[in-house]
Amino acid sequence: MTARVPILVGAGQNTNKAKSIEDFVHPIDAMKLVVERAAEDAQCTGLIAKADAIHVPNILSWNLRDAPTALAEALGANPSIKEYTSIGGDTPQWLVNRAADNLVAGRSEVAILAGCEVMRSVSLAMAAGADLGFFRETVQIPMVGHPRNGVNDIERNHQADRPIRVYPLIENALRAKEGLTLQEQRDRLGRFGESYTAVASANPYAWYPISRSGEEIVTPTAKNRMISFPYTKYLNA
Repeated sequence: MTARVPILVGAGQNTNKAKSIEDFVHPIDAMKLVVERAAEDAQCTGLIAKADAIHVPNILSWNLRDAPTALAEALGANPSIKEYTSIGGDTPQWLVNRAADNLVAGRSEVAILAGCEVMRSVSLAMAAGADLGFFRETVQIPMVGHPRNGVNDIERNHQADRPIRVYPLIENALRAKEGLTLQEQRDRLGRFGESYTAVASANPYAWYPISRSGEEIVTPTAKNRMISFPYTKYLNA
């Protein structure tokens, strides 16, 4: 028997840098766009209609009753496998592995994986006083993945419940372990950030496609405030 090997045949991406409520984008529309771009990238006619599986990672910024079914309907697809995950930092990659396992096992022939976040659109709409009550629908389908909470009671009681609070603690612990001075750590973070902005400057999908020097990245200013020591705004995702 010939071994089945999962193959990525197309990829699509989009960044919506909304500036006003007029730029509002619905998550289904956002995912539909990137799936269509992936199909164009694959250069295979009728690929979307052939999809028998749609996998969607949890959308933190927008609850939908049934995201994979809504996306399938928008695409004109009729997949037999439709999955939506629980919340988790590793779920996008886990879902890639899950889809690949299905392809290898013969449970699926053509799979679509699509996800998005529309935090910018939601923030602008809320700031403009728009009624977004509908964006907090109750999920009405079973979710795949592990639904466990990302933090335990001890972490929650000490407010160590978000990356913006936990990562700085780890960063400072690593500095102490390696015996670095504050200036040495600052210089190291600057070099790290500078290399990443160099990549972002050439990426049309980067939120800030700007190359910055290490000194600019680690120096607090009105536009680059200290978020949580030792991270300035430019050192945050």
